Amino acid sequence: MTNPHVHANEPTALYRLYDADDQLLYIGIARYPQSRWEQHAGQQTWWHQVARKTVEWYEDRASALEAEACSTAAEKPLYDQSWRRTQDAPKGGFDDSAGRKLVEKTLADRIAQGLYPPGTCLSTGTVSSEFDVARTTASCAMRALVSRGMLRHRVHGRYLVADPAPPSDPATHREEATPLPLLPYEGQSEDDLLFPMRPVLGAPAPVAVNWDERFPPLPTEDRDPKPRCIRVWRGACDRPAGMACNC
Repeated sequence: MTNPHVHANEPTALYRLYDADDQLLYIGIARYPQSRWEQHAGQQTWWHQVARKTVEWYEDRASALEAEACSTAAEKPLYDQSWRRTQDAPKGGFDDSAGRKLVEKTLADRIAQGLYPPGTCLSTGTVSSEFDVARTTASCAMRALVSRGMLRHRVHGRYLVADPAPPSDPATHREEATPLPLLPYEGQSEDDLLFPMRPVLGAPAPVAVNWDERFPPLPTEDRDPKPRCIRVWRGACDRPAGMACNC
């Protein structure tokens, strides 16, 4: 048994999207068409072609779904995948590779020429409107410039022109020094170099330490006949010296 939709009994809109030549691009349903169109604007590469919208309201979601299926099968919108089930059906989708290349190249040239100084803020909305591409197309092109080090992503579709990388100075360029090979000293074999616990070059031999000489034990008369309690070390025991502790 399938679970009913949470908004199954609420009014649902069936919307159609057309381009400037009045060609049907997409058919969909939504409770709030305006919010759904905002999602399309940020996700669909063909959204910049939308020039006209129509909306029809139905009493519940089931009626809107039935009308959507019938309309899609009959009208065959250009960018709707639901009716492209057969092998002979043309492939859907919009190829925005040309738009991405145009945006990336133009912005890169402007940054290189100094038209956009470092710190200039560029937004995907402004760029998409200028080049007549979708916002997601502009975002892909600007992310490519981020990978090239020309832009820095800020937040919410905004990018900043990055500072140019300083040119490398041959005078200050230093080549990495090649480490000298570790050679065994006199009396040491090459196998000893592979053992990390062996002494390094020139290291003195270990000397035995007599700990009893460094820390001699206390004389017998100075030792406490009974170990002191923890309160003695804390200074809270009032036992006189030489007497047993009852703590």
